[in-house]
Amino acid sequence: MKQQYFNLSLKVAEPLLRDIREGKPDLTVSDCALAGLQIQQGARNRPLYPLQVLELAYGLAEDGKL
Repeated sequence: MKQQYFNLSLKVAEPLLRDIREGKPDLTVSDCALAGLQIQQGARNRPLYPLQVLELAYGLAEDGKL
């Protein structure tokens, strides 16, 4: 994570971020913490980790939320 590459990384991520913004998915998933930060910042959508999705699917998350 270097500041000098921030704008380049946003340019690379823009197609994904655009698809998320336009598609308005119910759920966004990423197993990469850095990609998750960019998704959260660029698409205003907090992605879950794959295991969090399993918790939700099996009703193991407290109050149905994470």
